[in-house]
Amino acid sequence: MKDIFRWTKQSISVFLLFAFTMAWAQNPKAVIIFDASGSMWGQIDGKAKITIAKEALQSVVKKWNPDTELGLTVYGHRTKGDCNDIETVVPVAKIDKEKILSVVKGIQPKGKTPISRTLKKVAEEMKSSEEKSTIILISDGKESCDADPCATAKELKKQGINFVAHVIGFNVDKNTDAQLECIADTTGGEYFSAKDATALNDAMDSIVEKVEKVEKPKPVAKKTENDVEITASEKEGGKWLNSYHIIYRQGEDGKATGKKMTGYSFKTTKEKPLIKKLPLGKYILKSEYKGLKKETAFEIKADEVNKLHIAFEQFVIKTKCLDMGVEVSYEVYAHTGRMVHSIKKSCSEVVQLALDAGDYTVEAKTENNAKEEKFSIGGSSHDLIIDMTKVNSKEALIQADTPSKETNDTKDKK
Repeated sequence: MKDIFRWTKQSISVFLLFAFTMAWAQNPKAVIIFDASGSMWGQIDGKAKITIAKEALQSVVKKWNPDTELGLTVYGHRTKGDCNDIETVVPVAKIDKEKILSVVKGIQPKGKTPISRTLKKVAEEMKSSEEKSTIILISDGKESCDADPCATAKELKKQGINFVAHVIGFNVDKNTDAQLECIADTTGGEYFSAKDATALNDAMDSIVEKVEKVEKPKPVAKKTENDVEITASEKEGGKWLNSYHIIYRQGEDGKATGKKMTGYSFKTTKEKPLIKKLPLGKYILKSEYKGLKKETAFEIKADEVNKLHIAFEQFVIKTKCLDMGVEVSYEVYAHTGRMVHSIKKSCSEVVQLALDAGDYTVEAKTENNAKEEKFSIGGSSHDLIIDMTKVNSKEALIQADTPSKETNDTKDKK
């Protein structure tokens, strides 16, 4: 009898230990909320946004970690003008890639953008899970049914629903950026403003990386040997601002290799420096703010913290042409001779540059004319006017810059 009791006691202990282990080792869960509102038929570079978004989603599904459960909820795909057109097309479960890919293929945009109601529906479905769940929201517009999705996100967090929302604003305006970003900030997630297909894919890759990463206790913040600290402002010494950045490996020629560091597409903010940890090596930081673009080379060395401050101090070039509609090619060179900017614009359009302090040369060329001007960044001057109404023909400038050949008469005299 004692043996039976001992065996039973041991069996119960083993069972409880197994049950506890299984509960502790639950797989992470994620739900993608996909925007299929009518505005997704809009185009970027001649391609429908819905096509770009589908391709990005399909790419993510194909390489999704099978250890992470995934669900898919779609809004606006069945009827027009219906704020309740929200459907859990694939419930959260161990991923069935073929099923999700098939569902995504058939999505056709039609209706409204009920972000608040979709958040409520998905959060309610996540209530039963004790593990923190992730919502990945992709939207190309602001809320069109209820007042404020950010307030909805705050209310859901107050109810104790354990979730984080990473949000992608796909080709949205400034006001919509702010509305969507608030959802991410409120839930402890990250916001990405993706203006084109490349940025959307980068944002999706970054979010997937966060979802699949096992959460560990956050260490006390300290400066490590491989840190780079990034801030940005409109001018040197100015207030910090929100701007977008991508980090690339630097090639032997000193230029970006074209291969983006995985997960290193991000945004700096007004409140605090952004700190990224990188392997030792040389990099190029490509930054953008209100259409101004800037490249900064830096190197990560052992036992050093790189502090990069990106100043988008604006320098404007205006050009006068006999025909203001003619196309002008601009090439800007640093004092070292390295080309730092190249662009083509109509003569009537203003060229906006963000460059580091220093001396530069700009070459402006049309089909028949060309002119070269020097300018400096960092002084009191912030603009340059190139007058191409009184320049020689392009051919004459080329001839003047080409060493003349000696004639036979000249050789004989010599």
